[in-house]
Amino acid sequence: MTKLALGGVMFAVAVVATAYPAKAAVMGATVTNITASWLNPDPSNVYIDNEGRTVSARWGIPASWWGSRSGYDFRARTTPSDLEAGDSFRIGSFKHLNYPIYGTPLSSISLSVTFEGLIKGSDTPFKVTSLFDFEHTETPNVWGRCPTGSRSTCDDIVTATLNEGASESVVVDGMKYLFTIAGFQVNGEQFENWLTKEHRSNKANLVASLEVHPVPLPAAAWFLLTALGGLFGMRWLKRSAA
Repeated sequence: MTKLALGGVMFAVAVVATAYPAKAAVMGATVTNITASWLNPDPSNVYIDNEGRTVSARWGIPASWWGSRSGYDFRARTTPSDLEAGDSFRIGSFKHLNYPIYGTPLSSISLSVTFEGLIKGSDTPFKVTSLFDFEHTETPNVWGRCPTGSRSTCDDIVTATLNEGASESVVVDGMKYLFTIAGFQVNGEQFENWLTKEHRSNKANLVASLEVHPVPLPAAAWFLLTALGGLFGMRWLKRSAA
């Protein structure tokens, strides 16, 4: 093999070694911070508290002196939290509080959730922000005017939609770390809308996942390896025929 061909092989091997390190990186991450905030309420006079681990939205006037306002809560998971490749993990929990109220009810509101941290074995940061749109139906507490499936007089309806920021990825040592927001789940099942009984609450977990995969080798590197392999094969055949 000529020096040129040998140099080409060494270069190709170096490319492969860079893309797929011999010593595999630690396949995991650490979530160091989770924050959330309620945004864009309709109507605008909805009371919002975005301080602390639990952020809240409240609306209406209690129907009795001992009653409470209806509302939403989101409570972030405590950090730090270690993740391994293939893990599904809870970012936080959403709760709907349904109480009899007077006045103007909530129509819609958005929830922004951000979780961030570091890839294990490196100082590479990651940050994922997702925005959820909630539509709320405050039903009249009158028999005969309740929604289908209502189990009280009357269940309120909550609908949640992932608006943007479903996934985010970073590449470390030739490995792609993909963080994906799976959405809200109840008992392991995907939640999009539900009915909450009067005087009761409903709870759903916001779930995400971590997947780790090798970054595909650049096409140029495969082309170079194929060409050098063909060159070496032709020289070997010529020597064998001589």
